[in-house]
Amino acid sequence: MSALIPGKAILPLLLTFGCQVSISLLTFAPPISAAAMMSDLDLPPSAVGLYTGLVYMSAIVSNAWAEPLIGRFGPLRLSFACVALAGAGLLGVATGFVPLVAASTLLMGLCYGPLTPAASLVLAQYSTPNTIGLMISLRQTGVPAGGLAAGLLVPQLTVAYGWSGAFLLIGTGTLMATLILGFSLSLIRNETSTGIAAGPTGLIAPLRFVFGHRTLLSLSAGSLTFSAMQLCLTSFLTVYLVSVVGLDLVTAGVLLGVSQVAGILGRIGWGMAADRVPRPRSLMLILGVLMCASAGATSLLESQWAFMIMALVVFVFGATASGWNGVFLSEIVRTVEPSRIGIATSGCLTFTFLGVVCGPPLFGGLVAMAGYDGAFALMGGIALAGGVVSGGGALLSGSSPSSALAAPEAVAARPASRSE
Repeated sequence: MSALIPGKAILPLLLTFGCQVSISLLTFAPPISAAAMMSDLDLPPSAVGLYTGLVYMSAIVSNAWAEPLIGRFGPLRLSFACVALAGAGLLGVATGFVPLVAASTLLMGLCYGPLTPAASLVLAQYSTPNTIGLMISLRQTGVPAGGLAAGLLVPQLTVAYGWSGAFLLIGTGTLMATLILGFSLSLIRNETSTGIAAGPTGLIAPLRFVFGHRTLLSLSAGSLTFSAMQLCLTSFLTVYLVSVVGLDLVTAGVLLGVSQVAGILGRIGWGMAADRVPRPRSLMLILGVLMCASAGATSLLESQWAFMIMALVVFVFGATASGWNGVFLSEIVRTVEPSRIGIATSGCLTFTFLGVVCGPPLFGGLVAMAGYDGAFALMGGIALAGGVVSGGGALLSGSSPSSALAAPEAVAARPASRSE
């Protein structure tokens, strides 16, 4: 793998990956301990849905302000500040004081929003046209890796110390580690502002930028449907396999695990493919087709099917529905000038976050009308439409421009030091 990534890019890649793992771990922790936490707070179990909504809605707000924040502080310094503040947010959740829990949840969501635009700018500075897809995809594996870390750590710590103690340990550890690294690594400590002159700021500016760029708008439409499909897969696959297909909980959990491992492998594989095919945006169409086919196959699953056949179906489902992110983000970098990577990524991610927020309720409504099998099939059709919109035009218009990487010297200011 190191032969595919420039040596100077390894540390920035590890830092952006680590930030994503950390904030994913922090935000996944409360839902994992939701049963005990909601009971102690005298809240209904369904309140965990409100937590998720608050996180992603506040992420939409801060994501819109990512470009001026990056310009003011620098992308790596901003990323580490966000992780540190998110760690402090989990400490606020650990208090169990409901108003502070709500405020801390909003803080964690606000810290989540700017991370991906900042990481895209960092990785664009250290990438070539032949490595940007892989590097962004590797960084994006931090999302499932953080979820895996949360799944391993939070239950064990909750059993040993209670949910509040678990949050105190994770929040404090993350906060301290982030501060130590942030002040000790010269790559972060000596980073200056990017020098990127921000245009109009606020919630509307990134959206206005996307609506003024046809390629970005089509990519955004695809990401909205893909992110909705991704959340439906992770949120509903297990309950569907148990309640409709008739599998036992252990087998259903194993199949969900297969889909998540496939998502990690898919992010890397699709990212490598995006660096090598002449029209990388066309991969969005291929992803949409495979997502639709695997969602349709999932809707047909029966308990009599061989386990390996079911595993193959959910593997393809996970590799596409959870593996598309790097292709999408690297295409944004390839499409715009270096000085506009922040605002372009922010605008496109607004649609992605909307898919995350709206996908599960939409799926629930489809379940009420057509059952779980019908809902998976219909969501697959929606994902296919997103793939056609976002990737179909690439087959006719040619390869995507690589303006952001063809002239890396156009990035106004690079970090003062690239090695530690």
